[in-house]
Amino acid sequence: MEEVISILIFILNRWWLALPLALLLGGLITFLPSFSFFRLLLGIIVFFSLLLSSVFSSFFLTPLISHYGKLAIAEVVKSETTMMIQEEYGNISAMTAQYVDEQGIMQTITYRDNSRPVYPLFSRYYIPTQKGDIFVIKYLPKKQKEFIFLEELTEDERQVVCPVLKGKLSDYQAQKLSLGSERDVLKSKVYQGLTVEESDKLTRKIRRGEGLTADEQRLMVLNEKLLVLDRNMDSIQNDLIQGDRFCRE
Repeated sequence: MEEVISILIFILNRWWLALPLALLLGGLITFLPSFSFFRLLLGIIVFFSLLLSSVFSSFFLTPLISHYGKLAIAEVVKSETTMMIQEEYGNISAMTAQYVDEQGIMQTITYRDNSRPVYPLFSRYYIPTQKGDIFVIKYLPKKQKEFIFLEELTEDERQVVCPVLKGKLSDYQAQKLSLGSERDVLKSKVYQGLTVEESDKLTRKIRRGEGLTADEQRLMVLNEKLLVLDRNMDSIQNDLIQGDRFCRE
């Protein structure tokens, strides 16, 4: 049954896959007599198949994924602004995120901030858009790219997810302490003896990432890693562990 549901969700999430069926049925309609019952029936099937796949698919598919899906914790690893514009929000952002599935395999998913595969339906959920954002999803084991955002957790889901989130938070805090110490030592070395003006100039140079020495390159990498770690920890601590709809601590 899960295999059938996975295939159905895969097709309905890609409305263009319904076009060959619509064209086939549309061709059959032209060969049927006018006012035929079967002609009317095929016309209704074509109309509702396109409507279901293009407009109302999320209303039907999101609860299905919630029921058959598996829990996972995902992280945004890339975020970029696209050329597409939505009148209400401006430019649309495209995100790449990763999660580890139940087999221990790293999976990559993509989405845009104008998509709303969120459960429960009609939730006021803010789509994760910043690199380092941590969020909870459910994915289909048979089709790991098919997923939904979870806006809240049940009590059973809370018992599974929250200890993992706390473990991740502890790991991130330990990483920040280690990398922060390395960054402080390296920063003292790189900036030693520079005037305020020279320090500002070097900071801009490191930010641009152009013409750097080995130490300056390492300092730039450490700065970027620490920024992501800060976002990781803030996302887990404030949005998930202390959030009213997640771990509720």
